[in-house]
Amino acid sequence: MGFKGKNIMTYRINIAEGKGRNWDDTGLQYSHYYAVETDYEETMLRIVEDLMEMYPYPSYEITVSKSTTTSTRLPMNMG
Repeated sequence: MGFKGKNIMTYRINIAEGKGRNWDDTGLQYSHYYAVETDYEETMLRIVEDLMEMYPYPSYEITVSKSTTTSTRLPMNMG
């Protein structure tokens, strides 16, 4: 008997605030400001669009990461 797995994707949107030049003066340094998570790609795209207007680059940097979790129902012997 086969059990079908279910993939769940979560999108994490991170907003980092610019803190000036980095230690060796080769670029900017950012520090975590806050993060938002959503399970829906369409929602993530809208949130990122809105945040980019509110938190413009290079004063802020917005990044998105996607996590995929797989869950599988296991067989249970119930007596």
